[in-house]
Amino acid sequence: MLIPTSDQGVVPQSIDIANAGIFTHQLAVDFSVLPNSAAMPNGLVASDEYYIGASGAYGKPHMYTNKMVTIKNRSMQLKVLGGQTLDPAYGYSGAQVTTQIKNILYGSVKTVAKFSKVTGVCHGKL
Repeated sequence: MLIPTSDQGVVPQSIDIANAGIFTHQLAVDFSVLPNSAAMPNGLVASDEYYIGASGAYGKPHMYTNKMVTIKNRSMQLKVLGGQTLDPAYGYSGAQVTTQIKNILYGSVKTVAKFSKVTGVCHGKL
C-alpha cells in the first residue's frame, strides 16, 4: 500500500475503506522521501532467489532476485532486463516485492506508478 505519509512501517489501527471493508493494519510507504539506494522499508522484502516453475505466469519459469529492485529517483524500481532468452534452469529473471507479514487473508492496495517512456517497455500493475 503506497500512501503519502511521514510515518513509515506497519501501523496497527482500524481502517475503513469504502466498498472494501475494515482492515486492522496498514503498511504505508512513501518512496518519494527515501534517498537513492535506501534499504527496503520495514514491512517490505525484495524477493531473492525465489523461483516459480513453469506453472507460473504465462507458463514459463522465472526467477526473482533482489538485485532487480532498487530505490532511486524518489521511487521503487522493479526491473526486468530486455533481450533475455529462456534459461533452461531458471527461466526469465525479474523482480518481486512482498510483505514481511505472512498471515494476510485480505487486503486493499493502492499504488502510484511512474511508467517508463522507453520504447518497447511493457508496464504491469499486478
